[in-house]
Amino acid sequence: MTIGLLAGALFAIAAVGVVVGRLITGRFAHWVYWDIDIPVRSFAEHHAHARVLRYARRISGLGNAVVTGIVAFVVGSVWAARTRSWRPLLILGFVFAGAGLVTLVVKPVVHRSPQSGPIAAFTPGTFPSGHAITAAAVYGTILWLILRTRAPRTVRVLLAVSLVALTLTIGLARVYLLDHYLSDVVGGYLLGISLIVAAAVCVGPSDTPAS
Repeated sequence: MTIGLLAGALFAIAAVGVVVGRLITGRFAHWVYWDIDIPVRSFAEHHAHARVLRYARRISGLGNAVVTGIVAFVVGSVWAARTRSWRPLLILGFVFAGAGLVTLVVKPVVHRSPQSGPIAAFTPGTFPSGHAITAAAVYGTILWLILRTRAPRTVRVLLAVSLVALTLTIGLARVYLLDHYLSDVVGGYLLGISLIVAAAVCVGPSDTPAS
């Protein structure tokens, strides 16, 4: 039952991603591209500094599949051991794998060309940002788990702010490095959050450690 619900949720999220991507590259292309994406991209181009670019690459790396996959597995395993429940690991595994699957489906279908020009048919485009959707899904899920603990409020707030800042910085780094448009990143965030909601609804509340 749960597997069926999760599969249906993935299909629905991927469908939403395709619709949003088509709108961004179709009906709302002029507004999104010229009024939002290009001004932000131009700002990044005119404020590029070697040192900042180096930091941006390092921060961007925290959103790639290898790093987020390791984080999801380690945090999920530790959480599962402390709560004696597989739900935390299952939820983190779902959002991580789901982020990858949704990205693999949506990118070639939307087929958004980068600034460099048109791309070949069936070549993955720039929408959504894979780093953004994966970072939002994994770090956002960890944030959700933390907020449900009975740890001191100060600790929860500090960790929550840190995770939100990390996720936002990863997305901004992708834009600053000119790897994605701002709308690619925002789209990735929305899809990543959708995966968290789907996991929370389909799998149910996760048991959390007492502190």
